[in-house]
Amino acid sequence: MTTDARSGRQHIRLVLLRAAGATYRKSSRLAAPRSILLIRPDHLGDMLFLTPGLHALRQALPAARITLLGGPWGVEAVRHNPDLNAIETCVFPGFERQPKESGLAPYRLLSATGRVLRGADYDAAVILRFDHWWGAWLAAAAGIPRRIGYDWPETRSFLTQALPYRSDRHEVEQNATLLAAPRTGYRCRPGSDTLSCH
Repeated sequence: MTTDARSGRQHIRLVLLRAAGATYRKSSRLAAPRSILLIRPDHLGDMLFLTPGLHALRQALPAARITLLGGPWGVEAVRHNPDLNAIETCVFPGFERQPKESGLAPYRLLSATGRVLRGADYDAAVILRFDHWWGAWLAAAAGIPRRIGYDWPETRSFLTQALPYRSDRHEVEQNATLLAAPRTGYRCRPGSDTLSCH
């Protein structure tokens, strides 16, 4: 595939993702969440990077129910983590390291998983990978009113709080900053530094 063709496909995908994201309700509610879903599709190393921020979240919100939705390839890294109440698995498209069965399979999985998550009554979701538009869309499809993630073109339209992603920071620090949002209630403008969020 040529660079122009790839660029054209990316542009079309971005337009379609923005249109899909615009159909979901945006909530301005900033009360401390009671039930939080963390979405982390990555493998073992990235899952371990989550643990310091997760511990800080638990310390700040000791009564909250915190559930991790991870891939079956990564959840063993946090299986016995005392800061989690529950772990659920999802075979996230693009992370399973197998060929796709069809172009529609990721969207069928998104719809089915969204229906399951809707019944769990989460009031906040944190999408912990900067470019994970599928996870951001999943949180919106599940009807989770507060959706926190990184201010990235593909994910932005599905979120209610978008924090800046800084490629010069270690992933441990990125996760800790993102996981501070549910406990602080920060509202961040696109492109703002976390210190100026309010």
